[in-house]
Amino acid sequence: MRISTHPLTFSEYAFTQVYKRYQEKNPQFSLVHQPISQSSYDVKVGLSDIGISMCTSSSQKTIRHLMKNYDLEYTPLALLPMVVLIGSRHPLALSGQKAVSLKALGKYTFAAGENQIDIPELLSILKIPSSILNSVQIDSKDALLNFLIETECYCLIPSSESCTVPLNRFGCKPVVTLPIVEKDRYFEIGWFKQKNKLLMPCCQEFVSELSSLLQKNWTSGRVCFWKYSHEQNSKVEQYQCFPIGTPFARKTL
Repeated sequence: MRISTHPLTFSEYAFTQVYKRYQEKNPQFSLVHQPISQSSYDVKVGLSDIGISMCTSSSQKTIRHLMKNYDLEYTPLALLPMVVLIGSRHPLALSGQKAVSLKALGKYTFAAGENQIDIPELLSILKIPSSILNSVQIDSKDALLNFLIETECYCLIPSSESCTVPLNRFGCKPVVTLPIVEKDRYFEIGWFKQKNKLLMPCCQEFVSELSSLLQKNWTSGRVCFWKYSHEQNSKVEQYQCFPIGTPFARKTL
């Protein structure tokens, strides 16, 4: 089994769980971190059995167009709220804010994680001219984490609150996450394979494990939520995160 994926903790966790079931058989398992352009090609030519993708609300059409061009079968799994990852000493963290607007992020430098969000996609999300965007590229998760701890930069990641995975890298005290006020910004997690290809049992288990991981709270009725106060409104609103196929909902508490 060979899995090509964005560098997502969700995928790593699901892969580990499946490997533990087969480890006595000395399986030939591989988990490879790749950008979507490479992982889709690898699945197309048969180098990988499954690909795991992460796109933003701004790039969903691009992903589907890519899958169609490569004649791949794509299945979305979940929509995850987009949150800002910053060091605990970042001015936004020290301000006591419960959420941050995309406009407020404009004054800080964006740190792009490995194979995560490219600059054109970020410009589409933030809706700001390229001439005023400051950015830096970091190759690995650990390097990105250390960089955020020591600087006033930020990164955009899927909300760990919408998944039961213990995000050790992004859940430790040196860094914090803040919800984004704009509720129409999110990440879509999906998987893809060759059309009409029959997957091995271990591959099927991986997809099932990943899907169960992302959907566990929702299917049990315990939806996850964001709470924050608007800058000019004292009301606290609750944003709920739902599985694919269910529109986002909002209600005022």
